[in-house]
Amino acid sequence: MAEHHESNNQINALDVLYVAPHQLPYQGKADLSYLINAWRQLDMEQFPMMKETRDRVLLEWERRPELHGCHEDGSVIRKHADFMSLLLSIKYSLDSQMDPNSVLVAMTPSTMEVLWSTPAVEKLYPLDESAIQNVLPLRNAACLLILIYRLYGDRLDLSKLPIPRPEGMFGILTAQIQPNQPSRFYRVRVDNEIYSSRSWSVGMGVDGELPELTQEDIDQILTNPFDPDHISSIFDARNLMLNGIAFFWGVDITHQHQVDTVQKQLSMRDSLVRRTDLVRFQDQVREMVRIPDIEIGIIRSPCESGSRRARWQPYLRSLRFESEVDPSSLPPNDIYARAIHEVEIINALQDQHQLPTLQKAKFQSVMILPIVHHDECVGLLECGSQKMHAFDFYAVSRLLNMVEHVATAINHVQEGEHERMMSVIKQTCTAIHPSVEWRFQEMARNYLKQLEREEIPYPEPVVFKQVIPLFGVSDIRSSSSKRNEAIRSDLAYQLRLAADVIHTAEKSYSRPVFDELGYRIRKHQRSIGHGLKSGDETRIYMFLRNVVESAFGELSLLSDEIRQKVMAYRDELDSEVGVVYRVRKSYDESVSQINETIGAYLDFQQEIAQKMIPHYFEKFKTDGVDHNIYVGDALLESGTCSRLALRNLYLWQLMSMCGVVWLMRELKPQLSTPLDTAHLLLVQSSPLNITFQMEEKHFSVDGAYNARYEIVKKRIDKARILETGERLTQPEKIAI
Repeated sequence: MAEHHESNNQINALDVLYVAPHQLPYQGKADLSYLINAWRQLDMEQFPMMKETRDRVLLEWERRPELHGCHEDGSVIRKHADFMSLLLSIKYSLDSQMDPNSVLVAMTPSTMEVLWSTPAVEKLYPLDESAIQNVLPLRNAACLLILIYRLYGDRLDLSKLPIPRPEGMFGILTAQIQPNQPSRFYRVRVDNEIYSSRSWSVGMGVDGELPELTQEDIDQILTNPFDPDHISSIFDARNLMLNGIAFFWGVDITHQHQVDTVQKQLSMRDSLVRRTDLVRFQDQVREMVRIPDIEIGIIRSPCESGSRRARWQPYLRSLRFESEVDPSSLPPNDIYARAIHEVEIINALQDQHQLPTLQKAKFQSVMILPIVHHDECVGLLECGSQKMHAFDFYAVSRLLNMVEHVATAINHVQEGEHERMMSVIKQTCTAIHPSVEWRFQEMARNYLKQLEREEIPYPEPVVFKQVIPLFGVSDIRSSSSKRNEAIRSDLAYQLRLAADVIHTAEKSYSRPVFDELGYRIRKHQRSIGHGLKSGDETRIYMFLRNVVESAFGELSLLSDEIRQKVMAYRDELDSEVGVVYRVRKSYDESVSQINETIGAYLDFQQEIAQKMIPHYFEKFKTDGVDHNIYVGDALLESGTCSRLALRNLYLWQLMSMCGVVWLMRELKPQLSTPLDTAHLLLVQSSPLNITFQMEEKHFSVDGAYNARYEIVKKRIDKARILETGERLTQPEKIAI
C-alpha cells in the first residue's frame, strides 16, 4: 500500500502503523487457524443457514495448504483475497465488504501488517501523521500489558494494571473515496475481543517456558506502564507470542466531523469578519450538504426591529441585496420578510417573479434561514444553487442544525462592532447618557465606514432638534457670603496664632524685625475685620507661609516658650491643605453632604422616570445641584414623545423636587454648618435644538434665540420681585 500512496505524496494511515517483527519486544505472527476453528465451532443448530458457507470455508481451507501455520510475512495471505473475504464473512457481512465507503481491515495483531482490506482503506491517510507515530510506543506497551494480563492473571494480582481500551487510540482518519467528492472522515475501532476476552481470532502463549514475573516486578512496571522499554527492562518478553488475526473497522463520522469543524470555527470571535472567511465557510457547507455549487450570503440586522435604524445590511456578501434595505419596504409576502419567522425554501425559482436579482444570477433553488440569537432575529442566511430541487431532506436538516452556529458568529461580529463603536465614542466624546447612546453609536458606525472607505474620518455633528428642556436647581442660600465668612474666620484665627508667636518672641527679644512682623499681621487683621475682598485670601496665606512660617525654625531655637507657641500654631494647621481649616471644613462638609444627598435622590428617581419615557438627564454639583432634562421625538430611537408623556415628566420633576425639599428639611439639623436650600423649576414649552460639543464634551443649545434660555436659567434663581425686592427663591419652597 505504501507504493500506492507515494504518487500522491501521502502516507497511508495503516502504513504508518506497521512495525517490523524485529522491532517488537515479543513474538507475533499472522495465523488464520484461530478463525478457522471459529468456523468449525459454529453452532449449526442455532445458525443452520450458515452450514453451506461453513462447509465452503473449510473446503477452501484444505485446498490452500500454504495458508496453514504461522506467517511472519503476510504476503502469502494477501494472495488469497477471495478466500479472505469468505473467511471474514463470519465477522463482516458481504454487504459491508461491498460498500465503497466501508473501512474494514484484517491485520497481524503484533506488526499491524494489513492482510486484507476493503478498497477504501487504500485511500486512508491520517489528519496528523505525527499523532499516529506517537501512538506506536503506546501500542507496544499495550500489547505487553495484554500478554501479562492473559498469561499471568491467574497467579498475580493485576488489578492495578491499566488494561488498554481501543477507543480513540488512532484518532481520526480521512479518505477521499471519489476524486470529485468531499473527503470522508472515520474513527478507527479495534476488535474489542482482543482486549476484553480470550479472542477466537487471536492466540496468546509462550515459546518455551514462561518467563518469571513476580508481584514486585508488577509494582515496578506500574511506575511507568506506558513505556515498552521500561517494561522490557523488568522482564524478558521475547518468548511471549501474540498470533492470529486482529480486526479494525472505521466508523463513518463525516457529518459529525464537519459539524464539529464548522462549530469550532464559528465559535471563534473573528470567524466571519473577512470575505475569505465566508468563502471558507461556504466550502465547508458544500461538503456538509453535498451540494457542490451552493453559494452562501448573509444579511445582518444590527438594530432591534423596533428601532428607527432597523435596516438589513448585506454582510460580506448577499445573494440578493447590494446595499442596506428597510425591511418594512418589502411586500408582506416577500419570502425574505417571511423568513424572519420561519425557514423559506424555493426549489423552482423560475416560477417566482419577485426575486429578479436571484433569477438574474441563475439561481434555481433558494433557502432562506433566520439567524436567531437569544430569541431575536439578528439576520438571514441565504443559500442558493443553480440546480432545481437542490434542497432535499438531507440538506435541509443539516442547514437547520448549522444556522445556530452562524448566529454565534454573527453575535461575535456585532459584539466586536459594538466594542469598536464604543471606543470611537469614548475617543471623540465622553461617557454618554444611555438615552442618547444609540445616536452616538450611529455616528460611530458612520465614522468606521469612513475608515473602511479609506477616507479621512470626521465625526458628524450629533444634533437633536425640537426638544423640550426642563431645568431645576436646588441652591444653597447665601453660599458665597457663608463661604467667605468661613474663610475669613479661619484666616483671622491663623493670624491670631501667628501674632501670638511673634508677640512672645518680641517680649523676650526686642528686635526691629519682630515689630515689623507684628505690624504687618495687625494690618492684615484689620483688612479682613469687616469681610474679605478679592485677593485677600491668597495674599495673606502667601505672607504667612513665606514670611512668618519661614522664620519659625529659627525662632523655636530662642526659647522653650516660643517653641511651644510655634507648636501650637502648627498643630492648628490642617495636614492636607497646610492652613487653618476648621470653619471652612465644616462648611465644605455640609455642602458636600447636601450635594450628595440631593444627587443620590435624583439618581434614584431617574430610574423611575426613564421607564416612563426615555430622556436625556444631566446634573451638576456646585453649591447645590442643578439638573437639565431634554425630551422629545428626536431623542427617542423608536416611537414618539406624546403630550401626555411630557406632562407626566413635568409632574415627575415637581414631585421629585418636593422630595428634595423634604430631604433638606430632615438633613439640616444634622449639618455641622446649618445651611438653607432654595429650589426652583424653570418651565419652557418652546422646543429648542441641542448639539453635542466635541471639544467641551457636553450638550449646548443652538442659535442666538435659544441661547437666551441658557442665560435665563443661570440667572433666574438670583432674581428679585420688582416691587418688594424679595428673592424669587425662598428656603423650603419651590419657585416655578
